[in-house]
This record gives sequence, C-alpha cells and structure tokens, in this order.
Amino acid sequence: MSTVESETLRLLCEAPLTTVAELSSLTDMPATTLRERLVRMAKRGLIDSRPHRLAMLGERPQRRFFPTEAGIIAFAGGETHIQRVLQRYPVSKHWFRLFAESLDAVAVLYAFAAMIGDFEAAAGRSRVRVEHGRSGPYDMLVRVSSGCTIGVVRQGPMLTAASLRYRLRTIERLGVRVRPMVTLVLTDSEQDMRRALRAIADPHDHQQTFVAVTGEIIAGKGESEVWQQGGYGFAATPTVMPNVTLSAIVSRVHRSPDAFRRLYVGSGRHPKEDVRAGLPEPAEQLEQALAIALSRAEKRVLDLLADWPFCSPQQLAGLLGGVGVHRSNEVLRSLRELGLVQREPYGYLLSDHGLTYLARRDRAAVGPMLDRWTPQQAEDGTYIGIALRVIASQ
Repeated sequence: MSTVESETLRLLCEAPLTTVAELSSLTDMPATTLRERLVRMAKRGLIDSRPHRLAMLGERPQRRFFPTEAGIIAFAGGETHIQRVLQRYPVSKHWFRLFAESLDAVAVLYAFAAMIGDFEAAAGRSRVRVEHGRSGPYDMLVRVSSGCTIGVVRQGPMLTAASLRYRLRTIERLGVRVRPMVTLVLTDSEQDMRRALRAIADPHDHQQTFVAVTGEIIAGKGESEVWQQGGYGFAATPTVMPNVTLSAIVSRVHRSPDAFRRLYVGSGRHPKEDVRAGLPEPAEQLEQALAIALSRAEKRVLDLLADWPFCSPQQLAGLLGGVGVHRSNEVLRSLRELGLVQREPYGYLLSDHGLTYLARRDRAAVGPMLDRWTPQQAEDGTYIGIALRVIASQ
C-alpha cells in the first residue's frame, strides 16, 4: 500500500462516515484529489460508502465514506497490529454500532466541524482534528491548529432540558486543565436556546460558553450572527439576542492569552477498547442502520410524532407542509412496516422501536423515554407511558 493510500485511510479512520466535502474541509485537501483517491481505493475494497439523507443538510443524498475491514487491516499493517488501531481510532465494531444508531447526529456534527475547518483554512492555518464523544458531556471535540480544543454539545429533539442542564453542570465541574477552551452548545430550537442560556448562569462562563440553534448555524454557514454568550449571572434572566459569528469565536480561541495552557489534556485518545470488541463489519452494520434506510420524509414524520402524538394523516400532512394526505399515508405505511409507528384509535404513535431509535440518535436515556412515552397498554387498556396516559385522558 502506498503512502498516499495509507494517509487517506488514516484520515477516514479518524473521521469515519464523512463526505468528500467534509473531509476536504477538515484536512485542507482539495475535494477533487480526495474524490479520486476514494474512488480508486473503493475499487480495491479498502473503503466503501453509503448514501445518507437528512433534510437539514440538503435535499440531495450525501455519500458518506468509511474504511472497510480490509482497509483497517491494511492501515494497521497486518492483523498483529490491529488492536493498536482499534484503541486509537473510532473504527471498532462497537464504534460502528454507535455510528449506525446516531448517524443523523454525527452528520450534523461533521458539517459543523467542517465549518470550523473552512475558517482555519481561510486564515492560512493547518487542518483541524475531531474526536467523537461516546460518554461524558461532549458530543465532539474539535482541535484547531494552535492545539486548543473546542467542545461541542448537541441537544437533539429527544434530549430533555433537564438532561442538557446535567451535561452543562458536568462541564462546569471540569478542572481548568481538563475543560476545552470554548464550549459551543447546539440547541434544537430557540426555546431550548433560552433554557440553555438560563442554565449557563456562572459569570465565569461568559467568555467560553456560546449557544445557538442548530438549524440557524447550518443555514448561515457559520457566518451569521446566531451565537450568544452564556454566563449572565444567577439572578439575571437572559434575553435571546445572538450577536456573535462562529468565525469570531474561532478567531477568539487563537487570540486568547490563556490558549497556551488550555490544550484539553483529558482527551488525547479514545477510551481503550475492549479486546473482545474486535474488528467491525461496517457494510453489514450500516446496512441495518435506520439512519441509512429512512428517507427525509420518514425521518421528519418520526420527529413530528415525537412532538405531536396521536396525529392523524391529515394533521401530519398539514405539519409537513405542501404534502397531500395520500403521501402522508404512504410514509406512515412504510414506517408501520418497519415497526417504528403504530396506529391507535386516536391517531398514530411512535412504537417502542421508534422511541428507542430517536433516543439513541440524540444520546438520550432510553429507559426514561419509554417510561414516559411507551404506547404499551396495561390490562385495563390505559397506556403505560406516563405522559401518554395523561394526554389520552384529556
């Protein structure tokens, strides 16, 4: 294997399931050159790709690339060194299971990290590196050229405000040598943004914690003033008035006089993998991933039913906007066949399978989610899910 192929495999092992455009932004390598390499290596069976659909990132499917089992072995230099690669990079069987469950969230994080990479390249600085979080408060760590780290917290639709507050409190308790230089919180809505700002009350966090709505970040390509600082004081009620751009935040990281000692020493490598995790089976694992199989419309309907249980096809058609009842019924039929939704006398509900899929996508606790929203019924016909039972009784 050539040096060029080895370097390309290393990039994909560091950031599996990126698109060509995202990998180009993270590495400051021309997209055309990367695409030619990936096509050539795919013919040799070293890498593979799958189409992925997510409305937030555009109407067209995005092709996401990842190393195959043969590619990981080749990059390791043989099976005798495979454990070194599995311990250093997020390419074990367990990691690919996590990626399969949360690919929609991972795709948004990659798009966000790519924006930071573009700002670094525009300023003449070198590539950025990303690290995924599978435990702890951060979803992703982005290390810029100066060595400083930007911590990213994503609040998906299924992550409750209480869970986000717990993660923010965990960050506040991190020591100065362990905490990233800047913490960026990506919320699901403006209401969630207001709650997050209220939770970030410590004035010490005013210069290092910023909050924005995910959809506005993606739509503005990082140049819009959609970010707002936290830390307004414990007695203050913050007003949502974003006035900071992402490019300004990245520049501030490099200009900070505190930068020399804020290198986030707590995450130099991924947690050591269990030897039993073994090599992944990327193609087989992703073939079963709902994030790959579902269309943009099907994912949208799942999120709508999470917000509006007991919706009828007519109501869903209105919420989808510009969609007829016939199309709404088609999507619901497809989701029923997959076991993600179920039909009830008062309308449609997410099944336990659907709730579990959305919870794992957003790193939310599955148990409490099912306790509140499971559509399973007791012997007397009442819903076991506490919140669902209250809604049905009204």
